[in-house]
Amino acid sequence: MIDIGAPMGVDRADPEVPELSAGRRVSCDGERATVRYVGPVPPTAGVWLGVEWDNPERGKHDGSHGGVRYFACRHAEGGSFVRPAKVSWGVDYLTAVRQVYESQAEKVLSEDISIASKKLKWIGIEDRSFQSLPSALLGRSEVNGPGAAGEIRRATPNVSWLDISRSLLSCWDDVSAITQQLERLEGLQLSNNRLRLTSDLSAHWGSFRSLKVLVLNGCDLTWPQVLQCAPMWPQLEDLCVENNNVTELQRPDAVLQSLKSLSVSGNRLVQRSVLSLAALPRLEHLNLSRTGLSDIRFDDAAPGAQTALFPALTKLTVDDNNISEWRVVDELGKLAALTHFSCRGNRLASVDGNARTAGQLLIAKLGGLLVLNNCPTQREEGGGARLHQDVRDGVAGGGGAESGGGAESGQRPVHWPAPAVPEAHRQVRRSRGRRAEEARAVCFEESAVEDHVRVSRRRRPETD
Repeated sequence: MIDIGAPMGVDRADPEVPELSAGRRVSCDGERATVRYVGPVPPTAGVWLGVEWDNPERGKHDGSHGGVRYFACRHAEGGSFVRPAKVSWGVDYLTAVRQVYESQAEKVLSEDISIASKKLKWIGIEDRSFQSLPSALLGRSEVNGPGAAGEIRRATPNVSWLDISRSLLSCWDDVSAITQQLERLEGLQLSNNRLRLTSDLSAHWGSFRSLKVLVLNGCDLTWPQVLQCAPMWPQLEDLCVENNNVTELQRPDAVLQSLKSLSVSGNRLVQRSVLSLAALPRLEHLNLSRTGLSDIRFDDAAPGAQTALFPALTKLTVDDNNISEWRVVDELGKLAALTHFSCRGNRLASVDGNARTAGQLLIAKLGGLLVLNNCPTQREEGGGARLHQDVRDGVAGGGGAESGGGAESGQRPVHWPAPAVPEAHRQVRRSRGRRAEEARAVCFEESAVEDHVRVSRRRRPETD
């Protein structure tokens, strides 16, 4: 089936198609695609573009028409033929900057630009020209390349954070041609792009020399491809590769050695391969949410001892996985530096099915824990101390590995609220009763979820 364009057999003049169009990125009706074929499709007249859509549900076929294969698609219905007049080929970097910051100048310059929990302010900047821009937020602006040589360096020399997510860039060479002119660049958002790997990585090593934060969510990447590109990012500290095609994690030998934060959330991992990430000596935060994780073992350490793996890891997030056995928590207790832990959306439960008991079990088993599910931990007087002692003695709530303590043992799965409530909240509880306590717990949990989403999406450099 031919999708979009003039009726079959109708001739018409086509707009000029750029040279070397095969492999280029285009947009059509809000969807992104890669051009795989340029030419005729008999019996029709004129030029057609054979495209492979990022969203295969947008397609109609596999690149074939009338029994002839014109191009190949990874998905059986991921392709279409479209007329050149129907697509946008995008604009260069500076054209996109002008479109965003000139057409909406008053609105853009009157607002603070939020990056994580900090803001970039125009206050104190007398010259509000492009040269003063601390960031260029060009997501969905259809950037396709750098434009004239040297113009980016002249026009936007102070950009330290660049968002070119969902662009029409085709390869890492295009990205490099932009970033090499931004000498202060520390944060780069490249999510929802399809970037061909470069054949000569060494040619781009200087293009990302100051980069600290890189976001590559939804880019259809495998872990070997990430490692292949990694030499380009020698100073990288924060890497986010959520919702890609990452499955088995190979050891990042001699690359990513400065990495402090890594998120592979939303990738269905081979869970035994997670230990390969222990080759990152400075890793402090690891996000393994929505990866299908159900088990992890540190066989180098006996029960109650500390593992030599992940020596710097202080924060671990394993939300929305399949963890159901308390022995997994016992294994995580071997992490020497762990102080922040989030495990919402799993199936751990205490014998009594009480959310507070489950939370206190976690606090007791992970002895150095300061924050659980984004909430500061506080052991309650009397009961909390006794529970901690009981867990150490292997008595409480099915806490020992030998007792299982998982959802398959018959306990009711729970999602934990805060393991303890601050004193101010306890006073409100006394005055308002049980109903107020339950309502507050719901709000507390929703707030924690919002914090998690905000942290998962941040991936931007801290700015004064």
